Amino acid sequence: MGTAGGSYERPGVSTAIFNGEIWAAFTTKSCSGSDCYMILANTTGGTSTTFENFRDIYISSSFGYAMSNQNPALVDTNGKLWLTWVDSSNHHYIASSADGEHWDFIGDVIDAPTTVYSPSVAVNPSNPDIIYIGYMNSVYHTPVLCTYDTTNANNQSCQNLTNLRTMNFNPGMAFFQGELYMGFEDRGNSHCLYFYKYNLSNNGFTFWNPASCNEQTSTAPSLATFNNDLYIAFRTNDSSQKFTVLVTTNGSDWGYRQQPGWAMDGPPDLLDLNPTQNTMMNAFVRSNHLQTSIGSL
Repeated sequence: MGTAGGSYERPGVSTAIFNGEIWAAFTTKSCSGSDCYMILANTTGGTSTTFENFRDIYISSSFGYAMSNQNPALVDTNGKLWLTWVDSSNHHYIASSADGEHWDFIGDVIDAPTTVYSPSVAVNPSNPDIIYIGYMNSVYHTPVLCTYDTTNANNQSCQNLTNLRTMNFNPGMAFFQGELYMGFEDRGNSHCLYFYKYNLSNNGFTFWNPASCNEQTSTAPSLATFNNDLYIAFRTNDSSQKFTVLVTTNGSDWGYRQQPGWAMDGPPDLLDLNPTQNTMMNAFVRSNHLQTSIGSL
């Protein structure tokens, strides 16, 4: 079991399926200055959701250890694990690994503006070469959407979306029915759970509000597709801080809602466990410890 940290009392974790195992990355509570060491752990394959092999993420002799004042984002695509993180000096780093042990430091996401909170990542199943990275602009509190080409480090760009609604944390992201969905907590005291749909063909953003602020969150939400449905997980905006899941089957309205009842210290992290098992996993932090749950609607 790992001890997870993260700033602003918003501890969290990021997970990915890689080589038939579940991998998790998070920022520990062991810090050096403003940044803390980041930890990587993995399961031993099969149906196990018990993490082992907790170790600091060592990038290279020239770079050293990966450290951050936020939590990292982890994704698998094109046969590699990809890790992106932000440090207290506002460097937006990205690295990759073919085995989870040895890392190739790629460099900075060069066009990213000044951001705050953790990054989010998503991969388009129709074009797995491109990683989409979401941030929150620290000045305007609006989303920042960057693209990174895993086959060409020079092919990257960022959109500073100052014309969209402001938010309290970074957006959660997932592809569903050919569009990129961005879920976020609305800025201010409403804590409304809102969404944008991003159409890649015309670079257009459509505001989506199926809950009409009937759902409020206190962290960044997590989005993931499972069996052709879109799952949205979040922590309720009350003293219970309950894990809650919404599901849409059509991208128009909610088909299902479930609230298992356990509390979380920070944001959830949904992961489709296919092909190892036909279910979903939620990774979260409670009492500074990494925990998991599995299930689907």
